[in-house]
Amino acid sequence: MEEGLVLCDTNVFINFFNGNEETIDIFKKLGDKRILIHSVTVMELYQGMSNNTELNRMKKKIKNYSILHFNTDVSTLTIEYI
Repeated sequence: MEEGLVLCDTNVFINFFNGNEETIDIFKKLGDKRILIHSVTVMELYQGMSNNTELNRMKKKIKNYSILHFNTDVSTLTIEYI
């Protein structure tokens, strides 16, 4: 796979955390250091948790990934990729 960072959306993380084999294989090939999670995605994942136990588990899972926070540069890059 090509070197570089990969920003994954909420559905990708949901597939990964739910054990989707294809997504797990891709994550393994990429490695945790190349996978980014956006702060909005973190919020969406947290929102989907039904209790504090689930929320704490999700927080532990997300710790492995760098969080990309919104600012003008990130917003501009996001628009360019679309």
